[in-house]
Parts: sequence; structure tokens; C-alpha cells
Amino acid sequence: MELWYSGKEEFRVELLNGDNQSLFNICLGQKADLPGFFATHIEGNNGDHQAMIFGAPSSFGNWTVRIHGLKVVDGTFHAWIERDDNNRAKQQLFNQSHFQTSVDNCYTLNSICCGQKSIAVGSYSAKNNSLAISNFSAAGPTRDGRHKPEISAPGQSVAAAHSRMKSEAKVSSGTSMAAPVITGVIALMLAEAAKRGIKLSIDEIRKLLFSTIRTNPPSSAGWDIQYGNGRVVALAAINAVKALKIDEPLPIQ
Repeated sequence: MELWYSGKEEFRVELLNGDNQSLFNICLGQKADLPGFFATHIEGNNGDHQAMIFGAPSSFGNWTVRIHGLKVVDGTFHAWIERDDNNRAKQQLFNQSHFQTSVDNCYTLNSICCGQKSIAVGSYSAKNNSLAISNFSAAGPTRDGRHKPEISAPGQSVAAAHSRMKSEAKVSSGTSMAAPVITGVIALMLAEAAKRGIKLSIDEIRKLLFSTIRTNPPSSAGWDIQYGNGRVVALAAINAVKALKIDEPLPIQ
């Protein structure tokens, strides 16, 4: 489990077992190392505070994480449980580790998706236009309220080259299948720009890409927590580059 809260605050993190017995109780700068569990409580590189609790497969069960406020401004925190498919399969338990009750199904992005200029991509099925966003596609926003994911692309039941095979394809699903679609579209945009003698910055790429999306779905106007600004339209993005005038700066909002 990973927990983050503001660097302006200071919490104490306690773990209790099913019998309500306290196993550890760590303040900022401390760690705990005991059979079945390891925990740290540190200041992150971004200035906020982070607590991590790692449990071994033998530690499966019901646990309580209790947060004590030592220095509280507003008490806001975010917490996630990493998925544990492999360990659970070995234990013949097929449901993921989870919080007993889900307070908020937003903020489920992996930390690798939360870069300032990187483009986070959601996944949907391109084979059925009426399908909702893929159920495995994480929801934003980021902890600090930024709009991610920013765009979505086909990532469900995608046939792609099978590594180490000469002729076979493999059908896979995941945002790892959707992200290469956006990478390919950006490569085509850069190729078109180079052909015209235009250099595109990351801000210009983002502007062109997000202004040429399609919606419905998503049905709501503006940014969506899973679709982002909308679904990618490769040809429209490339045509937007073609429409640029050489040496004319692209206005960035």
C-alpha cells in the first residue's frame, strides 16, 4: 500500500491485524521491519510525505491502517494498493487486494503517468464504438489536480506482432497497447512537420493532438477522468500539422 499526503502536514501510520493488535506505528523518518511486513515513512522527492507498506504473500488477510494526525492542515491524503495478480494466483485467491470500502474511484493513475509534460493515454475498444472505456483504464486526475489521462486510444483486444515469432500475431489488451498508438501518431506529426521545415515543441504537439480529438463517447463536454480530452484522430492531427504555416509560431494556451 502506498500513501501520500502534503509536506505541510505530519502523520503517524499504524498497522493493526485482524485482532486489532498494533504491529507497528511509524512517524516520518522511521521504518518497520517485521515478519511478513516492511514499511517506510519518508519525505518524497516532490516535498510531500510518503508511507509505503509491503506485505509478503503470507500476510494475506484483513488489516487496518490507522492514520494519526500529528500536524494537520486539512488532513487530505491519497492511498493506493498495488495489484498482486501473481501472488494471489499462487494462493488460489482470485480477487485483488482492496480497501474494504472504496471512497473514491478517481485518482487511480500509476505514478509513471503523472509527469508534467508526458502524455497519459487511456484505453477503449475500437471494435465497438458503443463500448465504454476499458475497465482496466485508470482514472484521473493526479493528486495535485492536473488533468490526466489527456487522451485515449484503442487498447482493448488489439492484434499486434508477437515477439520471437516470424508470422504470428498476439491479441492483447491494456493501456500499454493504447500508448503506442499515440506514439505512432506523434511520430507521423513530427515527420510531416520535418517535411515542411517546422520544428514542433512538446507544447505544440500537445496542442495539436488535443485539439483534433473526437468525443461522444465521452458524452460530457471537456475533460473526462478516463477518456481525457477525447479519443485520438490520427488523420486530423496530421492534417493540423499540414495546415501550419512555416515560421509562424503556434499559439499555446
